[in-house]
Amino acid sequence: MILLRRREIIGGSGAAPVDLGLSVKWAPGNIVKDPGGGYRIGAEAEIGCMFSWGNVVGHNSNEGYDWGTSVYTNPYASSAGASVGTSISSTDAAHDAALACIGSPWHMPSVYDMFDLYEKTTLQWVSNYNSTGVSGWKCIKKTDSSVFIFLPATDGSTGGDYWTSTGVSSEIAYMTHFSSRGLFPLNRAGRNFGFRVRPVQ
Repeated sequence: MILLRRREIIGGSGAAPVDLGLSVKWAPGNIVKDPGGGYRIGAEAEIGCMFSWGNVVGHNSNEGYDWGTSVYTNPYASSAGASVGTSISSTDAAHDAALACIGSPWHMPSVYDMFDLYEKTTLQWVSNYNSTGVSGWKCIKKTDSSVFIFLPATDGSTGGDYWTSTGVSSEIAYMTHFSSRGLFPLNRAGRNFGFRVRPVQ
């Protein structure tokens, strides 16, 4: 009980995982950075903060950025991500944003986890989720339509970008991109880009 209280103080989350009947359980929200600098699992429609791949420091849109040492000239360039070999291990707290910011057993999803979510849930586009004004995709459990997670759009009103823990090369990693037309779990992007993270366990 003392450990739980301590984790909450330093940014842990008591959010219950959502069991969609897949290989991992999903957090109900993205990683959010509060004004005081602590991290938590946000509410379903909270967009959350941005991480470059392999970086455990998140950035809200009104903050300065880590230029790092990437060959790319993107404001989320990350020397941390550049130092990772191929993929981020679920026990690598130096590079796994979910593990570092929220705590074990949370970690970043792999590209296989994201593909599982895409392939084995019922996908439904929602243009104004629970009257929040936020659009995104509901990923609904096939055997129980009352169980789902919501992936909010992170780029304007229709686009979304989420990191996976799976690397492609020393500069590229897998990410999931979506628009109102569909969800695409096998996309790739430069590790320097700032995308959202949805934890799993």
